[in-house]
Amino acid sequence: MTPETVSLAQLGMTDEGPIAMIEAAAAAGFKAVGLPLRSGALRPLRTKIVGDPGMIRAIRAACAATGVTVFDVEALVLGHEPAPDSLRETFETAAEFGASRVSCLGYEPSRGPGAMAPGAEAERKAAADGILAALTIPRDQENAVFLISLLQKIGRLEIVKPLGEFLTRPDLAEPAVRALTATGLPEAAAALAGALATARDETAVAIIRGLGDLRAREAGPALLRLAEGNDPDLRIAALDALADIGDPAAREALERVRVAAPRAERSAAASRLLRFGRRLAEEGRPDMAADIARPFLSSYASPGEEHLRAAALTLFADAAGESEVR
Repeated sequence: MTPETVSLAQLGMTDEGPIAMIEAAAAAGFKAVGLPLRSGALRPLRTKIVGDPGMIRAIRAACAATGVTVFDVEALVLGHEPAPDSLRETFETAAEFGASRVSCLGYEPSRGPGAMAPGAEAERKAAADGILAALTIPRDQENAVFLISLLQKIGRLEIVKPLGEFLTRPDLAEPAVRALTATGLPEAAAALAGALATARDETAVAIIRGLGDLRAREAGPALLRLAEGNDPDLRIAALDALADIGDPAAREALERVRVAAPRAERSAAASRLLRFGRRLAEEGRPDMAADIARPFLSSYASPGEEHLRAAALTLFADAAGESEVR
């Protein structure tokens, strides 16, 4: 990476998958990205990359189509990670992407085990309970958002009910959704699905995104209704969530694009449909995934569409088998 190149770092602070990160970096003018390859101290890894040849090919295709490179992989915790020899596959995958660095976080044993250290469940629970107690005291928005961000890192089941009460507050709903989503728990998905019925405007958009991140299939019917609605923000958020969830019942809605829809919505429809196809393949529906990818191979050959055709080709090869690619 040259001195003037700026890389978009993920560092566990976003729920976007690697393909979406690469496309977002390209759209924003970044020349490189940092991608997480292992679950770390900040949050579990939601998209498996190491050991998944299909995802590795998809990432390389996205990089080739956009011109974005992978600068580093994120983030190993020194003192908590396995011995270097056990990380061989991770490093080999990083090298396959052309990454030149590995970002690391330090750990000081002298400071004690910490709330997120392995085997420190009692410390983690005590810290989370203390933060939750602090949130019951009236405070300004900035302070409350900071406390919720701490729960996003250490919270588990104990934060679901208390933070669920913030989902109706426009000033705190988005950080509450992020913290609940980070738990990855079905109870968190249920809390978000329950709050969606009465949510409004930007609060609803945040909740919908959380449901997609958690792949909350139980929210499918409500999301399908929103995907047919007239509010463009809610409609786009619902379609994105349906693509992330990967419920076959959403296929018709994702394949249909309104002629009168805004240009941004129309242009995003193709990437969204391919993401849906990837989810179907991951859920054990390769025939449907291949059927979604097939039309892209002949219809997306214009300048500026190369990345879509490359992603579709990768999906088709993974779903139907490389022998079917002609």
